[in-house]
Amino acid sequence: MLTRWRNKEFIDVHVVASGERFPAHKLVLSCGSDYMAALFSNSFSDSNSEDVYLHDVSAQAISAILEYLYAGECSLSDEEELLPILRAASRLQIQSLMDACADAVRQRLCLENVVGGIELANELVLPQLKEAAIDLIASNFQEISSASDSAGNAEVLYALPGATLEAVLQLDTLQVASEEAACDAVLRWVKHHKPSDERRASLFAALRLHWTSWDYLASLRSEPVVDPGVLADACLAKGGCFKTPPAPPRAKDPTILALVTDAPASMFTSNGLSTQTPMSAHPELNKTMREILIDWLWEVAAEHSIGHVDVGAAALLVDRFLAATTNCKRAEYQLLGISCLRLRLASSSTTSLTPQQAVFLTDDTYNLEELYAMERRVAAALCYDFRAPTPRAALALLTELAEQQAHRERPLPPSSEEEDVPARKYSDTASALCEYLCDLSVEKAEMLRWQPIEVAASALLIARHHEKKQPVRLAAGSVHWLRPTVACVNELRRLFEANRRNGRSVPEILRKNARFTEVSKNIELDRCAAEVLIREMAPQVRLQPEDSASSTYR
Repeated sequence: MLTRWRNKEFIDVHVVASGERFPAHKLVLSCGSDYMAALFSNSFSDSNSEDVYLHDVSAQAISAILEYLYAGECSLSDEEELLPILRAASRLQIQSLMDACADAVRQRLCLENVVGGIELANELVLPQLKEAAIDLIASNFQEISSASDSAGNAEVLYALPGATLEAVLQLDTLQVASEEAACDAVLRWVKHHKPSDERRASLFAALRLHWTSWDYLASLRSEPVVDPGVLADACLAKGGCFKTPPAPPRAKDPTILALVTDAPASMFTSNGLSTQTPMSAHPELNKTMREILIDWLWEVAAEHSIGHVDVGAAALLVDRFLAATTNCKRAEYQLLGISCLRLRLASSSTTSLTPQQAVFLTDDTYNLEELYAMERRVAAALCYDFRAPTPRAALALLTELAEQQAHRERPLPPSSEEEDVPARKYSDTASALCEYLCDLSVEKAEMLRWQPIEVAASALLIARHHEKKQPVRLAAGSVHWLRPTVACVNELRRLFEANRRNGRSVPEILRKNARFTEVSKNIELDRCAAEVLIREMAPQVRLQPEDSASSTYR
């Protein structure tokens, strides 16, 4: 067809643009252009016309487009022809040519033309071009926002559409010296454009004001363009009062900003501690103080209907903070505990503690400013990652996996009366014993040697062995992270017997639990060697050489 076209053979239509007539074939035009295909259909009066007039398309653009339709490519004598061809391709609905032209425009984006690029992307609906333009602005926002009003880059800031500026502010990859600098840029833009109340509110909501200083937030109160509600939300977030964690701080590398909010199985293979002795860098603290603090957290939980998992998670957040910092003072240890409990509840629970309640629970030992300051320290030390995989939560996951595996391997008919199906349904006694062992482990610093999944697996094996149930069977893919160790089994049994002999050492909330009381009074664990127990109850777990050194249970 290319030869026929160049030789002007079998021409059945002419495209007229800017007074020039270009010969073509209806078949080629309709195959390459959706616009032409619709035009040449019988439903249009011009379908049999020999001339097609395009009044808003240049002759140079039509010449290039016809060359593309016939030869599959076109050449430009001047880069200024690129945008007319792109607009003509959009008008004629030639998607492949639109994509090629948009990609060429994207490669030529710079701060001088980026605003025009965004306007073009909005006009022709080119999402990839728009995304590239927004990324360019975000990567140069420090330069754009810091320029004086007389500088060229300041013109880029003021030329940005409100929706584009909002999209830029929402990016984790925004390159800016501080959140205060980003807010200052928004203030300048708002005062320059005087946008609607809705647009102004959305711009300030896109900022991460909870990462600014308290002094800066106070200074914003004198700005009439800043919505007081936005400031209130920022202050609440800084104080830890939120249901989902606020946006993290800006960073050059977006990969470090990924925060996992769910609890996959692999999460329980690590408690997040960089050391098994988090108190070692805090000379004023000791294990006894840790036990006293957790006892007090249990009391708070009983008073405010806080779940056992949340208490264990708060204790682990305390340990993670200590592992990441140095020289925490004895006088602020209780404040650290209540701050971690509040942060845990605010990010992962339907229950919450107000700042006033938290201060009251400490008998007003601390004030609100001290509480907020501690929560900021904790948030910064933990990088706003409030995950806290506990043995109790790991136990729930382990039980669910075991039940799923049992159903897959051994489904029961509806009429079956068989009860002893491995891991399908635990008796209340076994469940209570597992949960009791997991909760007891929270208070003892020695239990930090083992990961949550190891403690949960060990508790499960002890309970199953006590009831003389069949071995626990899990899917092969789960075995690599299920590893109850001999030492962990022994430590859990020692802990159980010690608390059975001295009930006063058990937190009051656990003593008042009827299920736990029944377990602690009436159960005496079998004293068989832990390595034998593991081989009997979890034969798929391979014991490690270091386990044999701790195999004797006394």
